[in-house]
Amino acid sequence: MSPALPYLQSGRLRALGIGSPKRSPLMPQVPTVAEQGIPGYDSSMWWGILAPAKTPPAIVAKINRDINRGLDSEEVRERIARLGMSILTSDPDQLSKLIASDIVKWGKIIKDVGVASK
Repeated sequence: MSPALPYLQSGRLRALGIGSPKRSPLMPQVPTVAEQGIPGYDSSMWWGILAPAKTPPAIVAKINRDINRGLDSEEVRERIARLGMSILTSDPDQLSKLIASDIVKWGKIIKDVGVASK
């Protein structure tokens, strides 16, 4: 939503729906796609920070704690919110599960619509 936000706020663009499970606090009048008849729809974007596969677990844990501490800062949360995004911190196991889940979800969609060649 971030790049489109000025156009949406000025009325030059009209939002038809929000792809995340919840409405955006910046545009609460715009319904989610799920609210419009596609239950479970979620095309949320996310970012994660990855380390090389053989990084020692103690180092991964420390990096994760430090990043989460920074993201929990009120200043960071406010700046991110002004861009139309929200922060959800996690741990390495949760991120691994999210990546695996997205591979299955988007892989099925790509296969179903025939985007990938055989």
